[in-house]
Amino acid sequence: MDAAERSRLTGRESTMRAGDTLPEGTESPPPGVRTMAIVRWSLVGLMAIAAVAARIHVSGATSGTTSRTEAQFHCPMHPSVVQDQAGDCPICGMSLVPVSARAAVASPAAHGPGDGKAASAGQGAYFCPMHPEVTSDDPTARCAKCGGMKLQPRDPGASGRGAVPGLVPISLEPERLQLIGMRTAPVARRRLAPELRTMGFVTADEDRLTSVTVRFSGYVKDVRVKGAVARVRKGQVLARVHSPELITPQLAFVSSVRWRDAAGGAAPAASSAAGDDPRRRLVLLGVSGEDLAEIERRLEPLQELTIRSPVDGWAVSSTLRDGSYVEPGAELFQIADLSKVWVIADVFEREMGRVRVGQPAKVKVAAYPGRTFTGRVEFLYPALNPGTRTLQARIELANRDLVLRPGMYGDVSIELGGSDALAIPAEALVDTGETQYVFLASEGGRFEPRQVEVGVRVDGWVQILSGLSAGERVVTTGNFLIDSESRLRAALEGFAQKQR
Repeated sequence: MDAAERSRLTGRESTMRAGDTLPEGTESPPPGVRTMAIVRWSLVGLMAIAAVAARIHVSGATSGTTSRTEAQFHCPMHPSVVQDQAGDCPICGMSLVPVSARAAVASPAAHGPGDGKAASAGQGAYFCPMHPEVTSDDPTARCAKCGGMKLQPRDPGASGRGAVPGLVPISLEPERLQLIGMRTAPVARRRLAPELRTMGFVTADEDRLTSVTVRFSGYVKDVRVKGAVARVRKGQVLARVHSPELITPQLAFVSSVRWRDAAGGAAPAASSAAGDDPRRRLVLLGVSGEDLAEIERRLEPLQELTIRSPVDGWAVSSTLRDGSYVEPGAELFQIADLSKVWVIADVFEREMGRVRVGQPAKVKVAAYPGRTFTGRVEFLYPALNPGTRTLQARIELANRDLVLRPGMYGDVSIELGGSDALAIPAEALVDTGETQYVFLASEGGRFEPRQVEVGVRVDGWVQILSGLSAGERVVTTGNFLIDSESRLRAALEGFAQKQR
């Protein structure tokens, strides 16, 4: 390049530095670009250094797991909580317990090389419920993945007789059993007296219903029973009836009385026909003894004859009014003797075979919550109610103080007869609707689910028909926790089996 060309370029650069207009299509870079580039590459370098340091730290921590386990503490309920000093679990508040230094620590490669899945082939007799791939043949081994959790034994006979689908036997540590308040009860023979519980209603004893009728025609006057129902006593006047057709029989009776008095007390000779005796004719027509005595005293016919109650009870009349005309045979009142009442109880069709005449029964009504009325089954109706598909059983109860009223509803318990049977507490039974099972408690904190067949349930006890033997112990408290643990471990074992 000659001197003239160099001079021309130098002049152009000086012109650009002086702020002259740049050539078309050329722009100067924004200020600070170089500074931001330096900062960006500095941050990338720092992040790379931090990643290398973290990798070195994790590798060192993993290599020292076995040695640190000897000085660590863990929660029996939450094995993932591990600390290097004593304290309380931040989840459940339970005191942390030290990891046993003498216990062997199992790892995923405890039974051979590989990435852990080879070990899950299941050759070990013990496995970790949280990490099924961790297995070992050492009964004191602990899992290295979850902070030293004790390995659980496999159950080779879980699918045998009495096994419950979806559940497996489990073993729990004493600390966990103490925390959940585990309780057990023995399976034993007991005297069970089953009861059939149902509903019933009170009604009047039909054998103690009395119908008050008249045997003559007349007009009703002075009805004494006010309202549809009234309490009456035997001999109480219910109403009065004026009967013109009884005037002639009364006059005949008055004449016989006068004849007797005139003859010095000797009655006139009576005919063999009952209708020829005036007194007997009035008795057959329904005239009461009190009215006969009044006619004999007054020696004149009564214009109104009285209708009296033949028994104590409750008189029912909904149609009789003053001035009503009655015909012979008309029912004026119906009187219910409530000193004894019936309770009609409904027995479902599936329970019919258990109910017998003569069985004791108890009735409780809401009006008297602290009182129990006792009776017995007197009659079973021959046909079922087509609407409710129930059989009605009639129970007779004494009601001397008349506290039971027709129409009351009550709870009925029929005693079906006692028998000796194998039984467990009701709280020990887990009933899913389709399956009934219990958890058997064995030595060493081992619990086995057992399917059972149950019978009657009486006063907190359940009859066992099959599945258990006398002397075995079942869990009565903490069933829900054991059931959850068993289902979780069964699911984990099933997952481990699929991975083989």
